[in-house]
Amino acid sequence: MDTEQILYRLFAGHLTEGLPIEFKQVIEIATHDGVRKLVCGLFALRNYGGGHFIIGVKRDGTVSTPIECPTDRLREISTDAVHRLIHTYASEVFPVEVTFRPDGTNPTVVCIAVPGGVRTPVAVKADRKDGANFVLREGTVFYRCLANGMPSSAVIPWRSWPDQIQTCFDNREAEIGGLLRRTFGEKTLDEIRSVLCGPTRDQEAPPDTQPQPPIPQSRDASLGNVHQFLEAQAARSGEAIREKGGDPTAYGSHSTGAIVVPAVADRQANLPFLNTVMSSNPSYTGFPAWVDSRSFSNPDERPYVIDDGWEAVIRSGWADVTPNEFWRIEPSGKFFLRTAYQDDVDDHERKPTPRTQLDFGLVILRIAERIEVVKAMLRALDARPTSRVFYTFKFDSLRGRTLSNWANPERYISARNAARQDTVTADFDLQLDAPLQTTVEGTHIVANSVFRLFDGFELSRKVTEDLVTRLVQRRL
Repeated sequence: MDTEQILYRLFAGHLTEGLPIEFKQVIEIATHDGVRKLVCGLFALRNYGGGHFIIGVKRDGTVSTPIECPTDRLREISTDAVHRLIHTYASEVFPVEVTFRPDGTNPTVVCIAVPGGVRTPVAVKADRKDGANFVLREGTVFYRCLANGMPSSAVIPWRSWPDQIQTCFDNREAEIGGLLRRTFGEKTLDEIRSVLCGPTRDQEAPPDTQPQPPIPQSRDASLGNVHQFLEAQAARSGEAIREKGGDPTAYGSHSTGAIVVPAVADRQANLPFLNTVMSSNPSYTGFPAWVDSRSFSNPDERPYVIDDGWEAVIRSGWADVTPNEFWRIEPSGKFFLRTAYQDDVDDHERKPTPRTQLDFGLVILRIAERIEVVKAMLRALDARPTSRVFYTFKFDSLRGRTLSNWANPERYISARNAARQDTVTADFDLQLDAPLQTTVEGTHIVANSVFRLFDGFELSRKVTEDLVTRLVQRRL
């Protein structure tokens, strides 16, 4: 995630602590306690999958005063000082980016960005002692986890090891997949895949020569349930946005519904539930899916309970506009999110005229982010690893738009005629403990169902995989 976006949200009062974001009011890097806090926090974020360690901020998200966090303490936390700690104590060295705000002379905040991409857990490689007491012990592995619903950096508990190993596995799988594509090329890989795994969808024989197995009734029923949930919440979102003074017809929107089967048990729409789901959000982007608006300065944008579920109506993070986003989370494991297209409300200098374009890269990133955020929240709610998660995605106001790359100009896409169809819906389901490649496949399927409206265009899976991998490894 871009550090500038993180700092923008912080000073706007829109940033809360979560698993990928840790706040510290003050750290004295010259002390044993300061070294332990930095090593614990940075190593935990690296093992978790990346994030931001921000010094000079209280637990509630407010910036510390100069008395609470003196500027000379912040100036000591230089890039060189942080790198020295990593080289001294990390079993596997990793890069970080240190940013001062407003500047390095009189800073009020220091933000240390930790990248994802960990392939083996980073452990402490050397002891550090304060007299007879250990400050750090060789072999210790730190991790970001939830303690009583609140995020913290600590020695990794046994229940978090599966998530740690899965993160490393996903990163290695992405690296190996990229190597194979660079070595053999996409066409050769399709041929190898066909031999080893059978024909792909594009290679399947006609239905009369190769009939498809029937869809199990339980899956059919679950897809029906998630469709009903999406449509009900789409109607509810329109009402809620109007109640807050917004106009849901003023822009195009992308809606997602998700349910888990079997449902999550023994949860209520209370504060511990909200703390758990909000703190577990991986926050892959500057304004993430199901954004935590509890600290927003406008009380109307903070979450509230209706019909045994938490929901919120907020403004998007891209522009100072009227309310245009709605989310809802239910304790049983139901999720809904409606957001305006960034193409219509962004305040970027390259922004297109509203309702004229759809950036293909943003489509990929938003789909993948929603899949992964739901998975992260369900894991935090202790849903069974073998549970099935059913998603449905709805894109509206597509008619008249052209497919573009305005937000990702470095990625070329040829000109296409405008879409003639206004709305498209696509489904996808996966097992909760499925690897990242399953998310890549689902994202690819859903995105191409949208892209085909533009002269039958289909994006290469290689591009989809690259974007999704960069998203989850925080390398956008």
